[in-house]
Amino acid sequence: MNKKIQQKGSPAQKMRLRNVLIIGTISLATVIAIVRLVFINLWNSTVTQGAVLNNGEIISMFTWEQGEPTHAALGPDAIRISKGAYIAFGGRSSTGGLAPGIPAKDINMEIAPAPLFDMEGIDVSIDFRCNEPSGSFFTRGKTFDFGFDKNYVTISYKVQTSTGAYETVSETTGYEILTDNIFRNYRFIYTPTKGKAEIFVNNVIVWRHEGEKNTALWWNAKENIIIGKGIDGGGIDTPVFDNLVIRSTGTVSPLVESRSE
Repeated sequence: MNKKIQQKGSPAQKMRLRNVLIIGTISLATVIAIVRLVFINLWNSTVTQGAVLNNGEIISMFTWEQGEPTHAALGPDAIRISKGAYIAFGGRSSTGGLAPGIPAKDINMEIAPAPLFDMEGIDVSIDFRCNEPSGSFFTRGKTFDFGFDKNYVTISYKVQTSTGAYETVSETTGYEILTDNIFRNYRFIYTPTKGKAEIFVNNVIVWRHEGEKNTALWWNAKENIIIGKGIDGGGIDTPVFDNLVIRSTGTVSPLVESRSE
């Protein structure tokens, strides 16, 4: 009897039992991870449901991979930038990015006014890593400002209605930007035929405003565009911007009703 008990508890059997337990544990962990991933994807799909991202013509693009920080990958180059700003490794997804340099000064990259920027609708997308409480991603005079204040995303833009009147939309959204050293994509889209403005963070909608349909943005055509107004990286010499893309979103149409729904 003792011999049989000894055989059942032999080292070989114990090793096999241990291997079975380890494999079972790994399999269970894998299943849990897959279920969690599927849930997250479904949740994100639900959040973004009904929000279709614009895929219009690219007007301007800066990737900041190499060379001068004022050099555009597509469209006109910038005409000036902070003296210390430079391209450095450490952008989003381990690429190059735009850093403010040391001593830290506001980046203030300026793009000269041109007719191609006087669009009736606009799509501005930029990757940003936050190290300070306030600043602007994209500004143009006092007419347009997409940025953040006290760590909350802000937007201000001006439109001309069908009656010829001018209206300004200016709002601090409920989305808080975290200073956690992580790049996120911030994107503003205004669609003139719908009179609709939307803000996305990593392709998830965080703010929306619906105005009068068939309403165009109004610009001061003499004003420069400024990227990084009031942004100096919080005094940290690391890339804060990457992948700036400016797209068109179409024009107003006389066949679209101008009244709001």
